Amino acid sequence: MQEFTDVTYEADEGLAWITINRPDRYNAFRARTVDELVMAFKRAWASDDVGVVALTGAGGNDGKRGRQPGAGIAGGFARNRPLVHQTLG
Repeated sequence: MQEFTDVTYEADEGLAWITINRPDRYNAFRARTVDELVMAFKRAWASDDVGVVALTGAGGNDGKRGRQPGAGIAGGFARNRPLVHQTLG
């Protein structure tokens, strides 16, 4: 089974949790993050045991900084690069 570095995937009792796990970068997306999100959603869609998918971001709510996921611009994420390297089937 595919191992992820930027997201985690857990499924239990019909619910799949997909967590963007880059709290050191405030869960900013990069190309790898998007690829892993697509793979995680495909895994959930392919499972007969999953009926609901929840998407969240890692990190505590310390009241000082948000942990909402978004696109990271460091390293030129959006420059001349497709956001998703796989097609959704």
